[in-house]
Amino acid sequence: MSLGRAFLPGAILALTLVAGWLAAALAPVPAIAEAKPPETEKVRGESSSGFTLKVPVEEVVVNATVTDRDGKPITDLTADDFEVFENRKKQTIQSFSHEIYQSSQSSLTWGSTVGAEEPAPEAPPEKPRLLSLVIDDLTYPPIGTLNRTIQAIRGFVERGLKAGNHISIITASRGYVVPFTRDSELLLAEIDRIHKKLDFTPSMDRPGCVTMTDAQAEEIHVVSPGPGSRAFDVAMAEAEGCGIGGASANRMSDRRRIGGGMAELDETQQAIAAYVQALASQHLALKQSRTRRLLDVLRGHIRSLGPVEAQKSMVLLSAGFLHRALRYELERLVDMALKTGMIFNTIRSSGLETNAVYNVSNNLTNNSNLRLDKASLVAEDRIQKGMALDYLARATGGTYFKDNNDLGAGLRQVVDRQFSYYVLSYATPPKKPDGRFYSLRVKVSRPGVRVTHRKGFYAPKERLSPEEQKKKEMLAAMRAPTDLREIPLQMSYHTRHCCNRA
Repeated sequence: MSLGRAFLPGAILALTLVAGWLAAALAPVPAIAEAKPPETEKVRGESSSGFTLKVPVEEVVVNATVTDRDGKPITDLTADDFEVFENRKKQTIQSFSHEIYQSSQSSLTWGSTVGAEEPAPEAPPEKPRLLSLVIDDLTYPPIGTLNRTIQAIRGFVERGLKAGNHISIITASRGYVVPFTRDSELLLAEIDRIHKKLDFTPSMDRPGCVTMTDAQAEEIHVVSPGPGSRAFDVAMAEAEGCGIGGASANRMSDRRRIGGGMAELDETQQAIAAYVQALASQHLALKQSRTRRLLDVLRGHIRSLGPVEAQKSMVLLSAGFLHRALRYELERLVDMALKTGMIFNTIRSSGLETNAVYNVSNNLTNNSNLRLDKASLVAEDRIQKGMALDYLARATGGTYFKDNNDLGAGLRQVVDRQFSYYVLSYATPPKKPDGRFYSLRVKVSRPGVRVTHRKGFYAPKERLSPEEQKKKEMLAAMRAPTDLREIPLQMSYHTRHCCNRA
């Protein structure tokens, strides 16, 4: 589905003004965007003397991936095979399409390198493919993980790029951006300089006296802000081992669970508990701040691609992040991806690491139960942080690659995959700008199939006026990371008589 004019990478920026009526859409239809019912389009073609009733509605877009028991895409479904429910209420499907992105397997053999003899050039695809590789250097991945990520991207580029593919490389910290290009040599030269552009801010997770996983900090600060939970008790045991509050390292062996709450703690234990609470609050606030920066960068990049008509895919290489407190921001990111026709693919860059950051035996050597609890917290943290990556991919029809240290293989698998998904939309009255969540469910009449789609969407927390929305779209078009051949404008004129003529 495409609206507006075609914008192709590599073209020269020029402002084209065409008298009369021009296409006004600067971006594809958003996941929750203003739409017109079919009756309105019919009335436009009739006599101007007819009566037209305009009813404001919004369009909700859902990408649904349908596979069989073996995970193979089902490609022969029609609109009659689908049902869409919003908050358990069946909706009328207004538009339906089946999107297929062909495999982007390189025209070079996997053992070849840039500069090697190539076969005859293949015909470029009908539309160019924009592939955005985003390196998450904001959520404190280990330095070793960042190095593996860079090497995986280098290996991918060295094996050659398919005709029609345009690659952009971006760091989440925005310290490093390579605009879309097909030049492999240029990409390799830029990759050589990437280490100087990454954000290597020391992580709070580095091995030290008291270490805390993201999920552990969230449980302490949000779920169980007092002694008695595994997350809190393990942190207290580590703090005791460090001598926080004047505690003796031997005291932690007296119990596995503190229990009883703050009221039953002695003065030293209360000091340790206060320290743990403060540490968890600081840890979580910093992580959420940097995760929001990551999501802002992703939204900004996706928004900038709104005016570009192309096959658009993003590959986020990240160790993952928590989403409990960021569900609204995450869902709005999915909205924007659906709005621009962007497929999200995610690769968990931490691979199979189990102990890289957290030394589970540090300060816990005298208590095997607490060591096991710490290891369990680390494993739970990996699961929680991977859920956001999984959802971004599933909600937009992409792929989530995890539990493999060969990031290069993951990148090739994601990029070479043939994407097949269905795009459904329905009209709904405008939602109140209250940030409320609306659940979605897609049912398929064919038995034995698996349907993957987004869980729902949030109403906006504020509503822009049409003028503000157009201004926002124009700015996004001007910031697009490609050269635009033309900018569509809508022009109007007004006349008035100022003087009486004899």
